[in-house]
Amino acid sequence: MSVGNQRGAVLLLVLVVVALLSALLTDWAFSTLVDLRLTETFRDSNRAYYLARGGVEVGRQLLRDDNNGYDTPSEMWGVGIPSYPVSDDATVSIRIVDADGRFNLNKVVDNLGENPNPLMRDRLRRLLTQLEIDDPDALGDALIDWIDRNQTTSPRGAENSWYQGLASPLASKDGPLDTVDELLLVKGFTPEIVEKLTPHVTVAGVSRLNLNSAGKDLLLVWDSDVTSGNVDQLLERRQEKPFKSLGEVQEVLGIETYSALNRNVDIAVTSQFYQIRSVAQVNDGVRTVEVLLEKAGNRQLWRRVY
Repeated sequence: MSVGNQRGAVLLLVLVVVALLSALLTDWAFSTLVDLRLTETFRDSNRAYYLARGGVEVGRQLLRDDNNGYDTPSEMWGVGIPSYPVSDDATVSIRIVDADGRFNLNKVVDNLGENPNPLMRDRLRRLLTQLEIDDPDALGDALIDWIDRNQTTSPRGAENSWYQGLASPLASKDGPLDTVDELLLVKGFTPEIVEKLTPHVTVAGVSRLNLNSAGKDLLLVWDSDVTSGNVDQLLERRQEKPFKSLGEVQEVLGIETYSALNRNVDIAVTSQFYQIRSVAQVNDGVRTVEVLLEKAGNRQLWRRVY
């Protein structure tokens, strides 16, 4: 090979090496940038988690400070914090929901978990009908079978034999719901149905209903003898000022309607169970902490982090 050709080959090799190194450096720089970005996101997500936990503690304190003998969303705990700037790069929002103002899905089965609770089953059926959700009897039977501890299938329900036949087989839970979203596993409950139901239901608490916080749809179905006019009376009165005692409820409705509404001694103007949802954001890191509390003793029943 001539000297000229050798020099040309060396120059070509140098150019190839330079091009390869440039590509590697570019790739390394991009990878480093991505790693740095992931590290920053992880750090911000971690900070957001602790900030969300702090928001839950603020909510717990608001409930501890509420001791006036009645509970209503117009109180400080019910107002919540939509989005509070903690710093230039961080915000937190806090929402507290009164679970006793909602229908407890787990109460469609008796306290032993063995048999249907006819009263709450009928209320669920009326609620589904009120919300214009089709086939309320089948949905009620399916929920009862999901929760009860036996494998006896209700007329339109489903037990293990049905769930094992699914494309992704699972077992009937035979225990109480842990979250409202768990309804998505139950026969017949579509995402659309669960979305409609969610504002009206809970999985915690007792069967009683707080008249200061229950929505119109739930008030309408609590007793079959209570009319839309009766419910409007309640709503108009509590908009002016909350009920501080059941005696005030009786004054508004009259003794006959009040007795029908409270025939099962399961209405109240106070609440025992609350759900706190705290969402924190630090730059691109977002974390949510949800807890369910029993107000007496400020006792935490469950917590979810996502």
